[in-house]
Amino acid sequence: MPSPFPGMDPYLEGPDFWRDLHQSYITYIREALNALLPPAYVAKVDERLYVQPGGGQILPDVAVLHSRTRPTPQTRQGGETNLETGGVAVAERPDDAPGESADGPSDRERSAAAPLTLTLLPDDGPSEPYIEIYKTGDRSRVVTTIELLSPSNKTSGAGRRAYVEKQREILHSPTHLLEIDLLREGQDTLVAPRPHIGADRQRRCDYLISLHRGYNRYTFELWPVRLREPLPLVLVPLDPNTPDIVLDLQTVFTRCYDASGYGRSLDYSQDAEPPLEGDDTAWADQLLREQNLRPQNAVELL
Repeated sequence: MPSPFPGMDPYLEGPDFWRDLHQSYITYIREALNALLPPAYVAKVDERLYVQPGGGQILPDVAVLHSRTRPTPQTRQGGETNLETGGVAVAERPDDAPGESADGPSDRERSAAAPLTLTLLPDDGPSEPYIEIYKTGDRSRVVTTIELLSPSNKTSGAGRRAYVEKQREILHSPTHLLEIDLLREGQDTLVAPRPHIGADRQRRCDYLISLHRGYNRYTFELWPVRLREPLPLVLVPLDPNTPDIVLDLQTVFTRCYDASGYGRSLDYSQDAEPPLEGDDTAWADQLLREQNLRPQNAVELL
C-alpha cells in the first residue's frame, strides 16, 4: 500500500515513527545509490553518536555491568541515578549479603561481599545514520556525504551541535554534502536555510534539499518541496571527471513506505503530528477521505 500523499507523508514526522523512517529511508537510499554508482564507488551507512546534555558516553544498547565494589554515594540501593551516562541506572543488592553484622561488615568482610548488579538503560535516539560514498577500496577519502536531518539536528542541544560541527568540517573539505530536510518543524539547520531561497519560494517550501559541491564553497543547489508535491530527483556528485548520478527520492520513499508497513501502522483518522497548517489542513482531509482513510462523516479536520 503506497502512502496516500504524493510526496513526503507528514504522519511520519511524528516521534512515534520518525526514528524508524530515518533508519529505513537511509537504508533504501544506500540501496538505490549502489545500484546507480559506477563500479569505482560504493555507498556505506555510518552512524554519528553524540553526548546528551547530562554528559557522559551514549550507550546505543542496554548494558549489564557487574560491579566489583560497593555502591558509591551516587548510587542508592534500589534507586536510580544517571551516572553521567545519559541513561538510567538501576542498582540491586542481594538480600542477606554474607558477612554483615548489625553494625555493618568489617573491612575484611566488605571486600568479599556480594557485588551489585547494575543495569544501564539507553537514552532514546543515541545515534543517527548517514551515508558516505567512497572510492572502492579507499575508505580514507569520502567523496560525498548524504544526511537526512533528524529532530535532534533541528533542536538546540547536543544533537544539533554535533551535526553543525560535522557540517562545518565537510564545508571546509573537498567532500560534497547532500542534506535532506523532511521535517516541517525545528530550527533551520541546512547550510542554505529557507530564508535564503527567496520570499516567494519560502512561502511554498515545506521541505528542502540542499547540495553543496566540495569544489565550489559558496554555491548551493536547492530543491524546495511542498507537501503537495512528489519528492524530487536530486543530483549526487562524485569526482570532477565523473558525471553526477540522479537519485529519485520519491521512488526510494515509496519503496521504504511499502517495505516498512507504514500503511498498516499509521492512523490517518487522527491529526498529523506536528499538525498541518493553513489550507493544507483541508487539502489533506479531502485527500484522505477520497482514499477511504478517513470517515466521510468525520467532524474533525486534520
